[in-house]
Amino acid sequence: MRIDLEVGGSRYEGWVSFSVSSSLTGVARTCDMAGSMRWSSLDVPPPILPPASARILVDDAPILNGMIERVRPGLGPDRHPLSLSGRSRTGLLVKCSAIVPGGQFVGVTLDQIARRFGAEHNIPVIVDCDCGAPFPEVVVNGGDSKFAVLDRMAAARRVLLTDTPDGALRLTRAIGTGEVEVLREGDGRLVEADPEYTSDARYGLYQVRSQQPAALDGDVAAETMVQGTATDPAMPASHVLLHQSADPLTPSGARELASWLARRRAGESLSVPVTLRGFYAPSGRIWQPGMLVHLYAPSIWVDARLVVSDVTLSLGNDGARASLTLVPAAALTPEPAAPQDRGQRGVHAWSELRDGV
Repeated sequence: MRIDLEVGGSRYEGWVSFSVSSSLTGVARTCDMAGSMRWSSLDVPPPILPPASARILVDDAPILNGMIERVRPGLGPDRHPLSLSGRSRTGLLVKCSAIVPGGQFVGVTLDQIARRFGAEHNIPVIVDCDCGAPFPEVVVNGGDSKFAVLDRMAAARRVLLTDTPDGALRLTRAIGTGEVEVLREGDGRLVEADPEYTSDARYGLYQVRSQQPAALDGDVAAETMVQGTATDPAMPASHVLLHQSADPLTPSGARELASWLARRRAGESLSVPVTLRGFYAPSGRIWQPGMLVHLYAPSIWVDARLVVSDVTLSLGNDGARASLTLVPAAALTPEPAAPQDRGQRGVHAWSELRDGV
């Protein structure tokens, strides 16, 4: 296996340590590399200076396309150590502020703004889902990063923002699709697996309540109580969560939010970090977030189809390793769309749920 750093048409090899991390819930993968470069005084390669455009390749397949942001070259009697770090080109959406004349967009869709911001940094945008209707208005607060604007819009449309090995921004709802990779306890590929099972955030009954404006009664607007419920049969019925929504909901909207809470929290109750030999899955693909895995490890009580949420490919004293985090697909399900297009001003519909209930 060969690992190359490509900068300005030149390829640098000989890395002694290396890691690239990517996530379904992150918009920019990151890298750290270190090596010892040897050359004569008459054959010094061109300098690698931030913010140099760069690609990292494994056996000629790109796993990161972005820029170098930190470089530390060294000088010794018989060697030149070099360490560097960087991230995917999509990291510029996190770094750079959104400058919008008038401070707002009017009548735009999520993918339109994604392509506009992407074009400003030469970032390709891949859209593989319906991004929904135009937002009548999107307010951009002073100091908002481009990613912050996109993230609020994406949340309101139940869309995930992530990056690709080629440095593109991807808008998707596809979680755990495609070929299923099979990992079995004792097959030689699986080095470690450390699942965590939790129940502290799960409930047997979820109740969502909301006040829905009704017809005017004289000069006073009457309100009706709307309620939706969902259950988790794996938990005792006496474990009840009552969520009072700040948003007006229809009965079906309240049921949808309750159902999402039950599914999401059940999914989040299992997380399986695994360490594997090499960078390649059984199918021959390099491990990437979003891949499907069936993990069969009876000694730790796991026999389930899971989704790769996070990946770190690393090279060190133990050789090449892939560290994955496997979770149920329900743990990554986007939260329900905002009722009555709430979120059009860049406000997350269920923002209070992100900090727990």
